[in-house]
Amino acid sequence: MPVMPKEEQTMIESNRMTAGSPAKHILKLAFPLMFGNIFQQMYTIVDTAVVGKALGVNALAALGTTEWMIFSSFLQFSFLCFIFCT
Repeated sequence: MPVMPKEEQTMIESNRMTAGSPAKHILKLAFPLMFGNIFQQMYTIVDTAVVGKALGVNALAALGTTEWMIFSSFLQFSFLCFIFCT
């Protein structure tokens, strides 16, 4: 078994999710996801307001039908990068 530096071993032990409170570990993972969702919703609200005021109803309808496809494509690309780059 290879010998690890003490700092690396301490970091691995502090990030171990099998020890300690499960609620703490779940919240530690959930907070970044919640913040990301909040910012995504804020972006969508502002984008809808700007497009609706500046470009009109037809542009707003086009945005509503295509925005989810763009976001979904970006999300799939991100997942593929994560899977194949790690």
